Amino acid sequence: MIFPGVAEFRASGFQPKVAVIGSGPAGISIARILDRANIPVVVFEAGTDHVTDQSQDFYKGSTVGDPYFDLDVTRIRLLGGCSNHWAGWCRLLDAHDFDKRDWIPHSGWPIAHGHRTLPRCCSR
Repeated sequence: MIFPGVAEFRASGFQPKVAVIGSGPAGISIARILDRANIPVVVFEAGTDHVTDQSQDFYKGSTVGDPYFDLDVTRIRLLGGCSNHWAGWCRLLDAHDFDKRDWIPHSGWPIAHGHRTLPRCCSR
């Protein structure tokens, strides 16, 4: 259920045990894990279901150090967060994605492909 504002959320009477801030990939993923564990969860998103200039203005800023794109261009403040930049190119990692590569310093992952852990509250 999506509420257009805080007043509508409060009027619903829903009482979550966990609040997730941000509806990007990480926020939605953890909310789904908690929901599957029957833990009442709410996701708060500062944006709406579409991009607005007013909302994007919150991301205006400067990057210091490494050269990078403008923050208000690389971040999107709306339902789904930065996954809206992906144009559908989101998929599970393959086993070779975890491999160390001799020509890339510090490559490889500290976990193996297929290694799955849930937060203690969600383990079954």
